[in-house]
Amino acid sequence: MAKNNKLSELKVAIKAHTYATGVSQVLKEFLKDKTKSLAFISHPLSFSPTLNSSVMIYEKGRIVRRINAFDNSQITISTSWYRALSVLL
Repeated sequence: MAKNNKLSELKVAIKAHTYATGVSQVLKEFLKDKTKSLAFISHPLSFSPTLNSSVMIYEKGRIVRRINAFDNSQITISTSWYRALSVLL
C-alpha cells in the first residue's frame, strides 16, 4: 500500500516522439490514474501525416487540459525544441 501512496503523490511528465501506439502511450495509460497529475507531450515524427504537437494534462485520471500546438512542418530542427518548450510556458 505504501508504494501506491507515493505514486499517487507524484506529478509526472512524459515527452515522446509519436507516430503509432507504443511504449509511451502504454506508460501514459498506466500512470494517468495512479499519479496526482500527468502531462503527456507528443511530438510527431517528421514523416507523420499530422505534424502538430500536442499536450494532454491529466489530474487523477481525467483530462483537465488539452493543447494542440503549431504545425511543425515549417520548423527547422534547431528551433523545434525551443518552440515546443514555449508551448508549455
